[in-house]
Amino acid sequence: MSENFHPFWLESAKDAFEGDGDFLLPVCGGEPDLMMGEDMAIIVLTTVGDQRVGLAIGIQWQSDLHEITRDAMRLTRAEDRSSVQ
Repeated sequence: MSENFHPFWLESAKDAFEGDGDFLLPVCGGEPDLMMGEDMAIIVLTTVGDQRVGLAIGIQWQSDLHEITRDAMRLTRAEDRSSVQ
């Protein structure tokens, strides 16, 4: 962990979005974190503005996220090698 680490406090987290529509979250910071519970996980990401965002995900979504990221990594490698495996 970095020396600037401070824990993500779920109890004091604020709602990020108001209103309807789609949102783009500028996430690009390093060192994502994961908080696990019995029925859900919270992925903690850092935005370009150095704010932390907690994404609460259920058990099925964890599996879906694994599949999506696996496919993304495969396609990324395919761009470098000009073939998809």
